Amino acid sequence: MRSARTKLRELLPRVVRLAIYVAVVCLVFGALWARSTRARVDGALLSLGEPLSRSPRGAMQRRGARVFVIGGERVSVATGLSPRDRDAVLDAFALRCASDEGALPASLGQLGEPRPAAREASMREPSMRDAVLTARDAQHGYVACIAGLARLAPDALSARLRAYSRTGDLAALGDFRYLYARTEGSGTSWAAVWTDGPFRLARLASPNDEGGADLPSVPAPARARRTLSVASEDGFDRFASYLVANRSRALVRSQHESALIRAGYTRLASARTRSGDDVVSYARGARFLSAVYREAASGEVSVVLFDALP
Repeated sequence: MRSARTKLRELLPRVVRLAIYVAVVCLVFGALWARSTRARVDGALLSLGEPLSRSPRGAMQRRGARVFVIGGERVSVATGLSPRDRDAVLDAFALRCASDEGALPASLGQLGEPRPAAREASMREPSMRDAVLTARDAQHGYVACIAGLARLAPDALSARLRAYSRTGDLAALGDFRYLYARTEGSGTSWAAVWTDGPFRLARLASPNDEGGADLPSVPAPARARRTLSVASEDGFDRFASYLVANRSRALVRSQHESALIRAGYTRLASARTRSGDDVVSYARGARFLSAVYREAASGEVSVVLFDALP
């Protein structure tokens, strides 16, 4: 069975860039009139938070919010448990988004706590006018927004849209804020994702890893095209994915293994999964590396590298 930490590493590259991208596009450009579009957005955003909220409590919480660099762009992730009701946590976050407070890291632990009566009276339920997306069912729910867009005058909103169109930087519009929450026992398990500062969406939508980098001291497969890289700024987790054309999986794996051994890696084990993927594990010093080789839908060979401290 895969560990929760392995699921976390897989989550970030597979879901984060898609979820943030589609949410921001829908929030900014109002692409929610189509029911099918909204259903896909809700599904992507619920899929973003659930695996994060089920990761080991100590892994993130002991270190507080963690910053990951995805394709060269920085995004923060935090998880936690609240003694409050799930709907109270989601409602509180939605109101923060609508009032431009967003998901301030310092206030995440207090989500769902009662607000002073005067402040309660001054806040209203968020709507699409506030650039807030939200959905929930019996199991879980989410809230996503772009902080700073709420109730902007038309000319101010147009100016921000022009700046975003010119630069491709989400910061020209506002920071992305996201919270997933589900009931756990008598409380609520939550996961938050947010941006602060420059964040270029085009890099997340690109099929190439334009702003990323190869893993430090880890040889990439020969003649490979890098499609995504993810690294935590605390140095614990690093990820990179590649596509290799015009070579067999066996040849790609053999050549890559030789390069890793020359770089000082010791092979620990290899296995083939039920889905037919080849998985090889290595160690060098205190770090562990997993290399996954599979046939991509494009006919190329996909190589996925996970590099982490224990």
